[in-house]
Amino acid sequence: MEQMILRAKRIRAAAGEAMTALLRGSMVLSSLASGAAAAILAVYTTAEGIAPFGLGCAIGVWYAGVSPYFALLGAGSVYLIKANFAYAAAAAFIAAGVYAVERFITVRRVYRLLIGFGIDAAVLCIASAIAGSPALLAMGSASVTTLVAVVLGHSLKAMSLLPARSELTDTELISLAAGAGLLTVSIGNFSVLGQSPAMVFAGVCALVSAYRFGISSVAFVVAIGAGRAMVTGGDMHFMAVIAASALIASTVRSIGKWAVLIAFLIVDLLFAVFMQGTGILSVPESLLSSLVFALLPVSLYTPSANENERSGYRRDTRYNTLQYRVSGLADVLRELARVFGTEGTLLACISDTLSRMVSGSASGKAHYNVISGCAASKKQNSPRSGDNCCVRSVNGSQLLCISDGMGSGDEAYFESRETLALLCDLLTVGFDLRSAADCINKLLTRRAKNDMYATLDALLFDLSDGSAGILKLGAPPSYVVRQGKLYSLYA
Repeated sequence: MEQMILRAKRIRAAAGEAMTALLRGSMVLSSLASGAAAAILAVYTTAEGIAPFGLGCAIGVWYAGVSPYFALLGAGSVYLIKANFAYAAAAAFIAAGVYAVERFITVRRVYRLLIGFGIDAAVLCIASAIAGSPALLAMGSASVTTLVAVVLGHSLKAMSLLPARSELTDTELISLAAGAGLLTVSIGNFSVLGQSPAMVFAGVCALVSAYRFGISSVAFVVAIGAGRAMVTGGDMHFMAVIAASALIASTVRSIGKWAVLIAFLIVDLLFAVFMQGTGILSVPESLLSSLVFALLPVSLYTPSANENERSGYRRDTRYNTLQYRVSGLADVLRELARVFGTEGTLLACISDTLSRMVSGSASGKAHYNVISGCAASKKQNSPRSGDNCCVRSVNGSQLLCISDGMGSGDEAYFESRETLALLCDLLTVGFDLRSAADCINKLLTRRAKNDMYATLDALLFDLSDGSAGILKLGAPPSYVVRQGKLYSLYA
């Protein structure tokens, strides 16, 4: 036995070490990916010399809760290669600031943005003063960097939710689209063997979003198309083409990934043949986009198989919380009933019902069937009978009840009908016959007018085990015939 316990401890320790190594590996991969994204975004520089996207990506990574050092290294390296020394210095000082801050305190997300903005603005203003350029331009660049950081921070968070959630909120979807649009802007001027990586990237985004989001992908790819149009000097054809391709592809996503790919490819090839120009994907770019999409693992952009299990766990957690609160409410009502004494009968009945609802089990399988009939006859010269009857299925049981209103006519009819309705409602929500009888006695006594009353005769037959409960309030005897003998049941 001791050897088994020791072996179990070793296995647990090894599993813990493996999980820790896996988490560290995933963190390293995410940091490397953020470094590559920051490097790509740092490539883009406006005609005025403003290059805010790389630093914005690094601050956005920190804002999203990921270590920003790789992103700052990637952005700073590109800035050095492009001889954009002010932004390279800003990346270095932001890295130093992040290290100095996180060494002593845990910083809230909003303060990370403020720290990044402050360091970036200070470094760029100093560089502007040295170079003799307007400081206002540096402040504007720092503001744009902060805005990009917010967008990319939310985009990274939304991207991490892709394999974990079946649906994304509108804000998360917009953040993803804005992040993809910024990336398209950054690589828009590149060309490899006459083909545009930005166009290929936009095609892959259109395919993934069409398969993942359905018709919402149109809004997603329009944002990407806007980024492409900004780089190419206002070419709006691409937005229309990419939106049409995503729309057609999204209509067949229920068939599967390959149907989305084929539909997208057909639409793009038709545009390439009949509408040539810079505003469309060329045939090689369409083929490359389709190839990348085909090679991407589906798990990267679709909810994982155990999402239903996680949803079930969340539902169970909410159920357990509700169960706990209902149980507490039952205890409170029970104490109040004790304080009020006989006047607290209704509270005691409700408390008992809530306790049974929390701890009760589901009804068993029905093994019996009930055949019932109901008839009423009005008194001569009376508009209607004062009697009512009811047959209803209640939580795996069959309820049969009769109420005889005092006298006959409309007043007696409505009195007996309301009595039956009250009984049926109480039993349906979980009251047992005894609690229901106590409640009805109290309520009818308080509500009685002109000495009106109604009798109550009810049978609650359990269809799973054949047992029955009987409730009688002022009712005559009931009779049971069993094996040729007659049995009388009194109140």
